[in-house]
Amino acid sequence: MAWVFQEPLPENLVPIVVEDPRILRSTAIYDLSEVYVGKPICLRLNETESVVFREFEEFLKTEYGLNFMERLPPPPPGHLAPEKVSLNVS
Repeated sequence: MAWVFQEPLPENLVPIVVEDPRILRSTAIYDLSEVYVGKPICLRLNETESVVFREFEEFLKTEYGLNFMERLPPPPPGHLAPEKVSLNVS
């Protein structure tokens, strides 16, 4: 299944999709709102392995010169990787 948006994605939609692996693997989301304001950018969230969606993306690239950008949410504020600290004791 694919969801194609002409308007910017609702901010609460992306976390819902990302948190549910079943939706993430079966649904491709395309945000074409930038295209409608004259920018050749399509934001996408597509973790499916569908040949149909890959062909759709190739068509949009070839015919309309669109560039795709992944639309993943930023990591939560406390999600920084811990620093590796070494302690040398002599």
